[in-house]
Amino acid sequence: MDSGGIPWAWATVVVTAGVSLITAILTAYLTSRFTKIREREADWRRLKLTRYQEFVDAASGITEGRSTPETIIRFHDAANSIQLVASLPVLEALWHFLDVNSCSNLNRTAELSNQALDKLIRAMRRDVRPIDEAEPKRSFGFIRPPPSSASRK
Repeated sequence: MDSGGIPWAWATVVVTAGVSLITAILTAYLTSRFTKIREREADWRRLKLTRYQEFVDAASGITEGRSTPETIIRFHDAANSIQLVASLPVLEALWHFLDVNSCSNLNRTAELSNQALDKLIRAMRRDVRPIDEAEPKRSFGFIRPPPSSASRK
């Protein structure tokens, strides 16, 4: 027996039980905390993906031969809403894309527009992917509708 009258065996049991209890509580807390963090990150990625999809759909609507005042408004709304959720690399690629395709850009070409679009889509993909994977070697771009019969004549 020790000086307090408690046998060493009981003291060992009490200390072991106390450490086990603290470990169990700490493990439960940390597991819950990390799960909530992962869920928030997944929700944030889903929100970004939704905004990015809307932007790509809207941008597709303003390709040559498909542009209307409504599709232009939809495109501007989508570009504005991306700025709420996008990471810095996506924002920089978006701003570059908008600059290249601006009506005030007198040096605007289809090639420069396609390069800017490719850069933007790659930035969006990197932003919403939870893991790294190889990027496609081929450039991203829009599939344009065939010319109408009136424009072929």
